[in-house]
Amino acid sequence: MRLLLGGKAAVTVRELSVLTISEDPNQSQVELHSGRVALRINKALMRPGDVVEIYTPNAIIGVRGSLVVVEVEGSVDAPQSHVTAVEASLPILVAPRADPARTTALNPNEAVTVAGPRHAAKAGPVRRVAPDQARRAVEMAALPPHARKISEPEVIHRERAEAAPHVARPMGGRRPRTRQ
Repeated sequence: MRLLLGGKAAVTVRELSVLTISEDPNQSQVELHSGRVALRINKALMRPGDVVEIYTPNAIIGVRGSLVVVEVEGSVDAPQSHVTAVEASLPILVAPRADPARTTALNPNEAVTVAGPRHAAKAGPVRRVAPDQARRAVEMAALPPHARKISEPEVIHRERAEAAPHVARPMGGRRPRTRQ
């Protein structure tokens, strides 16, 4: 499933993912309880003060003008949050929820894992992402092939047609004749 946040960010949600999304005028939050999401932000549409954050059970991820993939796995007592920065015009900031001031900056093709329960989570070392891992992350953020069969202009046309007011016509579908 793909969602648009504030017209600036697209969230791609994978199957079996559990999340909560909330939006304010300048801030969008994705609370990822379990599963996997990709978040792509259009930096050109972000204004000063606009923020998109992803919260996992043990981490906070601040994103601006980037493509990031976040996955939560493990048990409730020992969750692991894997954060992969595929693209980043500005560094992606990752912090444990217990200590939001202790941030780790991710640049393109870097990843970090935050492990442990919320009150004692620790960010691991930043590691380089192999080209095949980055490719898989980009594929995860892209529309699946079966969804690409319907082009965007066709979807927009359908949405406009559904939103247009319907004109009542007599039975048989014929327009009434008017005399002059």
